[in-house]
Amino acid sequence: MRKYAGMRSIACLAICGVLMTSMVSPEAATLKVQKTNQKHNIATAKGSYANWDGISDGTQFLDNQGNVCIAYNTKSNIVIVKTKNGKPVKKTITLKKKSSVFGDVTCDSDGNFYVVTGKTNKTNNTETKTIFVSKYDANGKLLASVGNNGSSSLAHYNGDSFYTQTPFDGGNCDIAVNGDSFYTQTPFDGGNCDIAVNGDYVAVNYARKMYSGHQSNSLFLVNRKTMQKESVERYYNSHSFAQRVVPWGEGFLLASEGDCYDRAFTVSELKMPGTGDGISDDLINNTDFPDDWEIIYDNTYSDEASKTWTCDSQNIFLFWISKGAFDRYDMYEVNDNFARMGGIATGDVHNAAMVAISAPSLSSKAKKENQQLFIQIFDPNADLTTANGYITSGTRSGLSGKNGDENVTDYGVKWLTNYNKTYTIENPQVVATDAGNYVILFERYKKYSYQGVYAIVVDAKGNVIQKTKKLAASAYLTPSRMPVYSKGKVWWAGNKTKGTDIYIYSYAVK
Repeated sequence: MRKYAGMRSIACLAICGVLMTSMVSPEAATLKVQKTNQKHNIATAKGSYANWDGISDGTQFLDNQGNVCIAYNTKSNIVIVKTKNGKPVKKTITLKKKSSVFGDVTCDSDGNFYVVTGKTNKTNNTETKTIFVSKYDANGKLLASVGNNGSSSLAHYNGDSFYTQTPFDGGNCDIAVNGDSFYTQTPFDGGNCDIAVNGDYVAVNYARKMYSGHQSNSLFLVNRKTMQKESVERYYNSHSFAQRVVPWGEGFLLASEGDCYDRAFTVSELKMPGTGDGISDDLINNTDFPDDWEIIYDNTYSDEASKTWTCDSQNIFLFWISKGAFDRYDMYEVNDNFARMGGIATGDVHNAAMVAISAPSLSSKAKKENQQLFIQIFDPNADLTTANGYITSGTRSGLSGKNGDENVTDYGVKWLTNYNKTYTIENPQVVATDAGNYVILFERYKKYSYQGVYAIVVDAKGNVIQKTKKLAASAYLTPSRMPVYSKGKVWWAGNKTKGTDIYIYSYAVK
């Protein structure tokens, strides 16, 4: 069904319901497998390459009662399979898609569903709406939809170049960016789409190809009560190979995997209007804007700025590149960051965690090193350029930046594996428990042969409390989709190594 991702070449980015009997897997006494009567390939991610995400046709999320739901994409609809007491219910819910390209789906505290879809704009009309968030009631009735052209996270930026042509493929001192090439053209290009609900707001962090032909991320923020878009200050990384979003405080925590602007795993805290400081001189002076951006200072938008969500971004894990690679415009080299995003999770009101895989070194050694699993537990409100911002300890230093000429140090890096080249890790994922622990799932290969799904559990301080444990030999994780935690168990939807039957897996965490 799915080819080993390590064998995929790194491309240059120019830029259903019948309940079956529950059974306990013989492979792991704590892993339960529920078979639904649904068939669909959700184990592959469209557009995925060696170091960037794609879009899976399936996902999992929790409903307003804390029960796991699975969803999968068909030509015209999204099919929802709900569960009760851990078992799939017979009747499925069908949501008719607003547009053909599927992004993601979730549920709010009232039991309403939200589906992200998009379409490709084959014209150069940058006013065309290409990304949509649609709201449905608990029975699948469409209540409202809101669309956007890709300008949603570029508040106070002039020009129509930042609008979305095809979706999914950043105070008082405002910044205007002249040009008409930075809005969205191609959905899910070089990345994925992730959705989260917090309070009255729905946040969508997604990859896209812009009218310029280049790739980046974007954020679409919607008020779920009014179904109107919210204004967000600059949120932009290019290229952005993976996107994540989770609730955080009254806002959201975002993550991106970049190769140039910036060449790092970046976390961004999205804050409600009135809780941030606006666009600071430090942000303007220290941001590495693309060369074709013209920065214009303009103080005429102060009223609008007071209604704008702020987005504070910090790089927490950087990647090596050879000196002068960007100046040589060697995109093959630039695109390869020797890493791959796992996910982010929030353990309590103070701490969050990022899990990913990467070459350990910030030097030329990275080209030959086996990628290892690591975790960083940090305080998103702290200064993450110092060790004081992290709960975990461990540093890695070396050269990074788009031209490999910047001396950098990463903090709080705790390595969880030390595999030789016999073993390869794919699809690292993370979810937080009620106790504040972090459950890390991943797939492992031995000499390109699939071994199954494995789990590691660490506590809130990063101490390993469950060493690497094999959960199942035949199960797959759903790529670029994080598992969910409820009622003492980690849940995910997935196929097995043979066939397209959809299973619901539950792992009891002690």
